[in-house]
Amino acid sequence: METPILRSGATAEDIMLELLRPMLKDWMEANLAQTVERLVEQEISKMATAV
Repeated sequence: METPILRSGATAEDIMLELLRPMLKDWMEANLAQTVERLVEQEISKMATAV
């Protein structure tokens, strides 16, 4: 994980965003594809049983 570069005068929100961005990126790379696939399968299943 890369170290965020914080600028002078940054607000608490700016600092939190800079700290969370790499963590969110890592989580998305590890989990997003499986999460989307699972949700799409659920929606397709709902549509198939509704017919």
